[in-house]
Amino acid sequence: MTIDFVEFSALALAHLVALLSPGPDFILIIGSSFQQGYRKTLWACLGIATANGVYILLAIGGFSLLKESTLVFWGMKLIAAGYLFYLGTQLIKSSRRPVCIEGVEREASEVNIAQMFLRGFLSAILNPKNAIFYLSLMALIVSQQTPIMIQLIYGAWMFSMVLFWDVLVAWCIGNPWVRETLDSHTWRIERVSGLLLMFVGVFIVLK
Repeated sequence: MTIDFVEFSALALAHLVALLSPGPDFILIIGSSFQQGYRKTLWACLGIATANGVYILLAIGGFSLLKESTLVFWGMKLIAAGYLFYLGTQLIKSSRRPVCIEGVEREASEVNIAQMFLRGFLSAILNPKNAIFYLSLMALIVSQQTPIMIQLIYGAWMFSMVLFWDVLVAWCIGNPWVRETLDSHTWRIERVSGLLLMFVGVFIVLK
């Protein structure tokens, strides 16, 4: 049992291109990194990766409910839009306050790590495009003759890449030097992130 290098390369490249395209999860990570800090945002990253992992496993199992059921698809779109709109309003409420005081990162105790994980998980699991993307990716690129264990290796790779990329973004944005440099603009960034999340929520429904 060996990995088909051509198949894996095509899958990895397609997944990477999609991963680098900014979406609601990316915006959530940016806003959370400024509002809650890097360490807490790591849990949101784990939540996002976990939700992606769920869809990857469903895609490997041939899950096609979303593709076949218009009602389920629209229901998820409405729930996702409402949730993104809610997250957006939370970021928009940001006040003009410093993130760092004398080089010490501001404590953000209003949201615990479990809530951060749930934010990330719900953001990704409620996005029906994630389900369709993974289903299409596995159906179009992965051969039906590819052993299930190889497919699981593909899935583990994609899960790892989602987590790595999200953590990298959170670290870059939540880095103390970056936060101190943008200290006076933090509240603006949070509000812009909030508006973008609300816009994406509306866009999901209208598209």
